Amino acid sequence: MSEETHHLLPPSSRSQSPSPQHAADQTEHTAPTIDSSTHPRPVLLIPASHHGRKNLRIWARIGLLVCGISTLLLVAPVVAKYLLLLSFEQTLVPFRSEQSETEIDAQFTQHCIQNATWTDVSEPPSNLESFSHVVEMSYDLPLSADLLYLTGRGALSHGKVRIVRDGARGSRSMAVHVSLAYDYAHMLGRIKVCLLRPQEGYHGVGVFSPTDLPYPARKYRTHFDVTIRLPPDADSLPTLVKRFESDMPLFSYQVDLPGDVALFDHLSLSTTNKPIIVKSLATNTAMIQTMNSRIEGTFSTSNYLTLRTLSAPIRANVRLFNANNSQQTQLWMRTSNSEINSTAELVSTSANSTGGSFKVHARSSNAPLDIFTPVAPLGHVLDLTAETSNAPTFVSLHSTWEGVFHLLTSPFFKPAVDADVSAPDPSGNRRRRRVHLANTNTNDVQGYAEWTPKERRAEGQLRVVTSNAPIHVTL
Repeated sequence: MSEETHHLLPPSSRSQSPSPQHAADQTEHTAPTIDSSTHPRPVLLIPASHHGRKNLRIWARIGLLVCGISTLLLVAPVVAKYLLLLSFEQTLVPFRSEQSETEIDAQFTQHCIQNATWTDVSEPPSNLESFSHVVEMSYDLPLSADLLYLTGRGALSHGKVRIVRDGARGSRSMAVHVSLAYDYAHMLGRIKVCLLRPQEGYHGVGVFSPTDLPYPARKYRTHFDVTIRLPPDADSLPTLVKRFESDMPLFSYQVDLPGDVALFDHLSLSTTNKPIIVKSLATNTAMIQTMNSRIEGTFSTSNYLTLRTLSAPIRANVRLFNANNSQQTQLWMRTSNSEINSTAELVSTSANSTGGSFKVHARSSNAPLDIFTPVAPLGHVLDLTAETSNAPTFVSLHSTWEGVFHLLTSPFFKPAVDADVSAPDPSGNRRRRRVHLANTNTNDVQGYAEWTPKERRAEGQLRVVTSNAPIHVTL
């Protein structure tokens, strides 16, 4: 009988077992017989094995070793990072001067003539309720100044700037109100707000703090709310501001100054990584600039308006005023990797509300452009350039526009031109609308639009450029 048959028998049916050593010697030579009368059916038994238990322990140890190595590989980078930070904090920081870390750059404050006197705010506004402390102060700047300005620098100088019209009627001052929110009492000593007077006729307010902070800086939490209040004129005329400049990195802007309340001869608003939102703003010349955040709102200008950002959209409704002289009223919009969506209303301020010279330039990349001129005077001259890449471009001009156009995109795309040649003559002289196209079956379309019979006057120019995308123009 074979060895496999032996393992099918219960112990009572096997032959008498010899001593362990003798049994081991004779296993291969002796096989027990089966008593079929006592055990009619074989039963499978798996005897305990010393070698099996040993193998199990070996595999268990291998498993534990593998698990340990895997855990070490996962945990080691985290532990190393923690030890590196701990080592940096405990070894490098003590050698860095605490005083130099919290000093405000003297170059920022060299023109300070009066430091802020803070007053505690017992009931802070809802957006500052999460802070432990809120204080406030105010300055009045004369509207007769040659330059009014606001500037901010430092790691703790960030928040929001509001420019509004709720100053005291008839006042000859621009009020600057500053609220500061913070969590720890020692923070107030690391911040400086002051009145600035760099030269005669220049009046400003500075919001300064250290450029660098001691490591770690987790507890340095602050927020500034700066409100510029312009007063309505006592005679219900717009309040004129000669020149106002605000350079406040990491501050957002909210502006609400209708043209019948205030007019800036020159305005500059600048920030970084924060949006500029304008409900209403009237200027002769203005430069609005941020980066990595949007610009949007309603503007009017009679000379020059620049809207510039990076990697964020521009959405603007702009009214351009021109007195029909040789100087163009210009709108410049520039961003990258984001759309420009703009409505440009062209308004003539001449005696008969006709004519006017205007220029609109919009540039982006990898994002669409959409420029629309719903209002334009009879006989105006408009030069418009719209440039982007890898995205469609849409331009719609008022029917009073006359001039030459050039539309260019990549091969395999054909610029489309919609022209309503049956539109009524806006002058009422029963002229006919004529639009001529050349190279209509290519990616490079040129042509012109005019009212005939043609009058002798300057013409506008339209240039639209993109790549790998269509162009659509309405004339």
